[in-house]
Amino acid sequence: MNEMNGDESGDLAQLARRIEILEAEADIRRLMASHQWASDAGSSGLDIPDWADHPAPRPPNGTPSSPGGGSAWARGGVWEGDGLSEMFAGATIQPMGTGATEFSNMRPRWMPHMMHFLSNEWIQVQSPTEAVGRWYSWEAATVAVDGELVAVWIAGRYHIRFLQDDGEWRIARMQFQEIFSTRFDSSGWTEIPHVSYGPRQVAP
Repeated sequence: MNEMNGDESGDLAQLARRIEILEAEADIRRLMASHQWASDAGSSGLDIPDWADHPAPRPPNGTPSSPGGGSAWARGGVWEGDGLSEMFAGATIQPMGTGATEFSNMRPRWMPHMMHFLSNEWIQVQSPTEAVGRWYSWEAATVAVDGELVAVWIAGRYHIRFLQDDGEWRIARMQFQEIFSTRFDSSGWTEIPHVSYGPRQVAP
């Protein structure tokens, strides 16, 4: 059997790395789809799952999730909101922490229905265990404003950092930047650029 020369060995290593990157991108794409699916699926019956319980998608071979409990979130993962109304107190949540359970329990009262549509995807795999991505988000939602449920459009951007944790890609930091939110029955974002919705609308 002929031994590979240095050039051939280097070519195989580059090919293997390119395959790893493509597989990582596909895993991250499935992760984002499953996370948004879980968020939106809870809306239909007002039964919204805790973020820590959102499942990480199984790899193609069907191997069960590892010790992180199957969560889409890495340990210590953080969600941050930017450009949101004053009804978001703090606007920073740790989905694996106890505060996220309270947030999820309240959400049916201030945002009972939502549907996310993501586009303009960009993913950069920086190393075998780290990646970043960004998406545009267009969201149809029902929110509570001054005791009334209203239909709104929400446009924003996601900037997300991913880590490979226990052999699976998970969300380490999710930053959502709201560009505008406007009532469905208004003249649009030129009239109402930001709707005052959020947990403080229903806080005791």
